[in-house]
Amino acid sequence: MSNKFTPFEDKVRESLEHYELPFEASSWNDLENRMNGNGAAANTWVVALVAACFFSAIGSFILYKYSFNLIDAKKGHGIARFESTARVSNSTSSIENSTVDSNLTSNNTTTNRSNTVNLTPLAANVSPSSNSTDSAIPTENILADNDSQMNEVVVPKTSTTLSVRPSVSTSCAGGEIDFNAVNGPNEGSYLWNFGDGNFSNKPNPKHKYVKPGVYDVSLSITSKKDGQINTTVMNDLITIHPAPNAEFEWDFVNSASEEPTVKIINTSENATSYNWKFGDGSTSKVISPIRSYTDRGKQMIALEVSNEWGCSDSKVKYIHINQDYNLMAPEKFSPKTNVFMPEGLKQGKSQFKLTIYNGEKPIYETTNKSKGWDGTLPSGTTAVAGDQYPWIVIIYNDTTKEEKYFSGIVTILP
Repeated sequence: MSNKFTPFEDKVRESLEHYELPFEASSWNDLENRMNGNGAAANTWVVALVAACFFSAIGSFILYKYSFNLIDAKKGHGIARFESTARVSNSTSSIENSTVDSNLTSNNTTTNRSNTVNLTPLAANVSPSSNSTDSAIPTENILADNDSQMNEVVVPKTSTTLSVRPSVSTSCAGGEIDFNAVNGPNEGSYLWNFGDGNFSNKPNPKHKYVKPGVYDVSLSITSKKDGQINTTVMNDLITIHPAPNAEFEWDFVNSASEEPTVKIINTSENATSYNWKFGDGSTSKVISPIRSYTDRGKQMIALEVSNEWGCSDSKVKYIHINQDYNLMAPEKFSPKTNVFMPEGLKQGKSQFKLTIYNGEKPIYETTNKSKGWDGTLPSGTTAVAGDQYPWIVIIYNDTTKEEKYFSGIVTILP
């Protein structure tokens, strides 16, 4: 038999060295002699039985201690594996505050396959000297313990949220705005609420806000696939500024003997700047300019206005400066037998204003084609034969907002 002890025998021997017999050797000898005195065979059997019980007790105690040491060792090994996995998880979630142990993968792979951790994605994206927090750290390939089912750690993608994208966030009243749905389903029914009482069921509608203000816009989309309704509300999405309204009229302020002179009256609203353009190429920034015309015919007047928000508007009108014969006005008439009224006004249906002047002072005015001038002066007397009186006729066109100017001189007959 070999003199070398097995690991188990060494452990038993070491344990027995620390234990002493509960009695002295003389006591054991005395017991043996007395037993021999009563019969050698019987005494020998009793001694053997007592010794067997004693050593069985000692052996049981050693095995008990040894088994607990094995349990503690396994438990410590399991805790170490758990801590190793936790360190890897912390390294993945907070790479800027942790250092990846380069020996972790090789040690775990050699010792226990169940502790395998795939660090390839981590090492590929993070250099040992890098402290940047902007690097993307993929965690899809980190593996769990093989003793349980392996689970893949997936980084959740950013959820797509339905939103509204207008072409502009500020506009002027009357301006057209394009609306687009962001992250909406490919197929479904749309319902837009523009916040001003108007709606649309088009996927990408256009809309004009008439009144200034701040508007909320909402969009509801019903998915064609599953009928699910997705709604988003964008508060204070659109700001509408008041738009100016370009408008003007004019009045002839000349006497019949002078060149046609027009005072332009600016009636625009919500405007702070004005720019006039005329048919002869001249311009003006006066609020209400005055112009004289030497040329006959159709004369353009254009006005462009804007305000402090950059909103603008424009208006174009025309004045017609014509000769007197176009109205077939008589050059002479007798107050005793007739009245002065151009034939063109009698036969036409246009609105007009006829003014008779005495020099530069108006003495008679009418807008009724059946009430011509009978020669009566403001003093109540009748005009004297041979005297000449200038006249002006303005014809108004309500449809085109154009005005036609006519002028001439009439001589009084006896």
